[in-house]
Amino acid sequence: MENKTIIAVMLVCFLLFSQGVSARSGVGLYWEEDSLLVEEQTTKCIEYKVYNPWEDSVNVRLSPSEELEGVTKSVGDSTFIVGDTTHEDAIPVEVCFEVGDVYENDCLFLGTMCKQTCGDSIVKYEGKILASEVSTEESQAGTGSAAAIAVGAPMGISVQCSPSGRDYTFVYVVVIVVVLALVGLILYRKFRRKKEEMPMAQPDQNIKQ
Repeated sequence: MENKTIIAVMLVCFLLFSQGVSARSGVGLYWEEDSLLVEEQTTKCIEYKVYNPWEDSVNVRLSPSEELEGVTKSVGDSTFIVGDTTHEDAIPVEVCFEVGDVYENDCLFLGTMCKQTCGDSIVKYEGKILASEVSTEESQAGTGSAAAIAVGAPMGISVQCSPSGRDYTFVYVVVIVVVLALVGLILYRKFRRKKEEMPMAQPDQNIKQ
C-alpha cells in the first residue's frame, strides 16, 4: 500500500512538472557558422534562424554580447514567432558585422607614405549572438531590455591583415604640383618679358594736323 502511494505521488509530481515545462515560452536558435575571417573595412552578413518549440508565441530579438558590440552593424528587427514552431520552420534573421581599420600603419609624414607589415598577432573578436524574448511593448517600440536570455550562439571574428609596401602617392602628387607650378611660372615670365620688349607703336607724323 505504501509503495502504491509513493508511486501515485511521483506520478502526480511528474504530470505537474511536465505541464509546467510545456506551458512555458521560449526561443530556439539555429546557426551554421560560428566563426568568420574578414578583411579590414568590410561588412559580412550571416543568417541565423529562430524558432519556438513551446506553445506560447513570443517576440524574439537578436543582439550581440558586449564583446561583439563594436563590430556588429545590424541585427534586424524583433521577430514574432508563433508557438510550436520547429527548427525546420525556423525564421531567418540576418546579422551583419562591420570591421574598420584595426591594424596600425607605419607612416612617415602626417598619415602619408604608409606601409603595412602585419605582425605575428591577429585581431580577434569573440562573443555571442544572443536570442532574447522581449515583451510586445518593447517589440513595437524597438527599445528596451530583453526579458530573458533564451540562448546564445558563439561567434568569433578574425580580422585578416593584408601587408602592403610603402605608398608614395603623396610624393608623386607633390612632385607633379611643383613641376606644374614651375612650368607655369617660367611661361608667365617668358610671356611678360616678350610683352615688355615689344616696341610701342609711334604716332604717324605725316597725319595732317
